[in-house]
Amino acid sequence: MTTVPDLLVAPDYNISFELGKNPDGELIWTTGPRFRRIVMEKGQYCFCWQRPPHSQLLNKARRALQ
Repeated sequence: MTTVPDLLVAPDYNISFELGKNPDGELIWTTGPRFRRIVMEKGQYCFCWQRPPHSQLLNKARRALQ
């Protein structure tokens, strides 16, 4: 007996969100990727990750200590 998998859920970055307002004052809704700034302003969950610095000077200093 086989089971049917559950329906796929849209990823968090692809849910509907407010993009702004049109000239009549009505909300404009859209889907797709969002800027981190917009997510933080709306109080939604955001995983804030930043790449660690990759400095050539730091690598040269490490080599000099060895």
